[in-house]
Amino acid sequence: MGQLIEAFLYKCLRAIARALPYRAAGGLGAFLAMLAYCVGFRRGVTLRNLELAYPEKGRKEIRGIARGAYRNYGRALLELMWTSAQSADAVREKVVYVNREVFQKAFDRKKGVILFSAHYGSWELGALTARFMAGMPLGAIVQTQRNRIIDRIINQDRTRFGNFTIPMEVSVREIVRVLREGKVVAILGDQSAAKESMPVNFFGRPVAAHRGAAAFSVRVGSPVVTVFMCRNPDGTYTSRLEEVDCSDFRGTTEERIDELTRRLNRILEERIRQRPDHWLWMHKRWKHTSYYQDLEQKGGAPEARGGA
Repeated sequence: MGQLIEAFLYKCLRAIARALPYRAAGGLGAFLAMLAYCVGFRRGVTLRNLELAYPEKGRKEIRGIARGAYRNYGRALLELMWTSAQSADAVREKVVYVNREVFQKAFDRKKGVILFSAHYGSWELGALTARFMAGMPLGAIVQTQRNRIIDRIINQDRTRFGNFTIPMEVSVREIVRVLREGKVVAILGDQSAAKESMPVNFFGRPVAAHRGAAAFSVRVGSPVVTVFMCRNPDGTYTSRLEEVDCSDFRGTTEERIDELTRRLNRILEERIRQRPDHWLWMHKRWKHTSYYQDLEQKGGAPEARGGA
């Protein structure tokens, strides 16, 4: 029954977003996200993450970034819902891609292309419009939602312009196949991996990192092109494409995978530092660090020490 209620509410919100103009839909998403922040939904996790990443910042600045990140998440969700009632042209015009020739040069090598990004900006809108930038459908690695009804609706919206989804839990063989066929795979590589995974330095602290994007690139020979979208004052986005230089890599296959993993995480950190309000700080990125675990055990969430 709980999942049916969740799905009903999601459908109602989606219907409202579909009926609104683009900027109004994004504004509604930002408003609802701020309500979630005010009632405390994952606020402790968000503030704790920001405290770990920016120990030099004061409480006021930390809270400002947190509120911005909530607004960004709300906009991203409602913008995806909005696209479900729009034409391809209406969706395409919301994102401008800079350096498209970088993608074309990588694609022309006929080894497939890995588009590497993060939960940054309006990432779902980015995946939809990347299909038009690339001139072909792309495979997006996705995590299956707990609510299967909502999962089905979201994937319908993700694939309405030809993209296809690759569930994370069955992704390896399918990703290799897609890349070897010379196609494009989109990977969001910013979430925490299992505790025993490779550690990388991220905002000055070790975190467990996924090696997937690097492993596929090294083993299949596919170039990695990063794409991060930044919101403009008018609500549209600018996405910059940059290929990750691997020409200096040496050593064994595993060593090259490790180095590319470290390089991708450095790029990710650089982009987040440029626009920290664009990233999904609600995720427990540092959950395997002893400092984070100590804070949780002691109930030392930042809002408990300084208010929300």
